[in-house]
Amino acid sequence: MAIKGVARDERVLPWVWSPLAWLSLLGADHLMPFKTVLWALTRENAPAISLAIVITAMYLASGGGDIASFALSHAQIEQHNYHVLATHMITHGSPVHLGANLLALLVISRSALWRLGPVSLRSALAYVGLGLIGGLSGALFWLAIAPAQSPPMLGASGAICAYLAIFVRQPLTDGPIIPLFSPSIITSIGRQIISHPLLALVFIVPPFVPILGSALAWQAHLGGFIGGLIFYRLALRATGVSGPVKEA
Repeated sequence: MAIKGVARDERVLPWVWSPLAWLSLLGADHLMPFKTVLWALTRENAPAISLAIVITAMYLASGGGDIASFALSHAQIEQHNYHVLATHMITHGSPVHLGANLLALLVISRSALWRLGPVSLRSALAYVGLGLIGGLSGALFWLAIAPAQSPPMLGASGAICAYLAIFVRQPLTDGPIIPLFSPSIITSIGRQIISHPLLALVFIVPPFVPILGSALAWQAHLGGFIGGLIFYRLALRATGVSGPVKEA
């Protein structure tokens, strides 16, 4: 299913990271927000849709607020409640938090899944596995960097940032993979940030702005992104994708 204005071979990240795209949700119909949402709700995006359903069910099951036992915190780890390393990924604190992450997840994932090959059980497992790696690496970064007195951390942002890393390693759907330890990686990251200023809000600004730093778990974003960069090649191999995908 193709929609005019949405290219399969994006050189940059999906439209969800463009400020104009967010403004389009306020009524600029020519920027096609509703068509793009429909574009994300297709069979090719089935793994992401399934994950979104699980995340939503978790939020509803928690009553939309009883989340203390599922959120990640230094205290929970000190008490050996290691289950929070997993449960924090599918727990959200408010309808806005839930909605923003689901929107980003659904729109980003379709392009990410294209790079993992045709829809299959192997590609779905690779997709979920990469998200789990991103969430876990985000949690470890947060535990290592965030102050011990920080409020509990929760949300799927680590996994989403791991999916964002796919576009840095492989800017084009059928294009070459940029080697991990290559100057081209830095160039690719820079191009994505220049093209999508909201990425700066996620990765660059929060550590230097206390208000944003306390509201956004930038440590988890960074950890998830790095986890995605490192393990994307492994996820790709797990799907059995070959042919035009090769190291650059």
